[in-house]
Amino acid sequence: MAAKALRLLGERAPGLELRVSEIDFASPLVQVERGDLDVGVVQDWAHSPLSWPAGVAKRLVVTDTAKVALPEEHPLAGRTAVGIGELVDEPWISRVRRSTCHEWLVLTMRSHGAEPRIVHTVSEHPTQLALVAVGVGLAVVPTLGLGPLPAGIRVVDVEPALTRRVYAAWRTDGSVRPSVLAVIEALAEAGGTVDPVPSPTAPPRRSSAPPTQAPTKVVVSEALTVR
Repeated sequence: MAAKALRLLGERAPGLELRVSEIDFASPLVQVERGDLDVGVVQDWAHSPLSWPAGVAKRLVVTDTAKVALPEEHPLAGRTAVGIGELVDEPWISRVRRSTCHEWLVLTMRSHGAEPRIVHTVSEHPTQLALVAVGVGLAVVPTLGLGPLPAGIRVVDVEPALTRRVYAAWRTDGSVRPSVLAVIEALAEAGGTVDPVPSPTAPPRRSSAPPTQAPTKVVVSEALTVR
């Protein structure tokens, strides 16, 4: 999504200077609120929503549904969907602590009266999937950016659905800046979103950024930061 947004901005506002950075396991909302960043890309899970600071506006850019990856010989691998309650005793391959998927796994299993049995902790989804393929555990895998699966894996839906939401966030007093509006519109288009989520300000409209501006700073939690 971020790469597509950058391509759109390069076509529409070639004079706009963007700086992108990745931050791990921290929401850029604090940096956006204090003005260190112009636009942050943040995510939450439907059952664990973010608390939004006053003075920070948001726009939903994409809704993503996570699935569970199982080794193909697993008894549940032939199903199209599994219930969360069927997974409480399974071994898990989790992303590292404080990551979004780790927090989802812990909160979801605890809501079903169980502590997740995390047997391996890794940072990258490809490594998670490689471990799933050899049969040492299951993994939560967001659909967005999942890519090709290695041999030996089945990915199934979970009931109730595991839904995460990805937002663009910006200071309300930055809503008049053409550069900020251009970034938000590009992110929304890249994510396939048409209708904005209600926010403290009116939803931004498409705008072209002027060529002479200070670098626009954009941060994506666990994925990207644009400075």
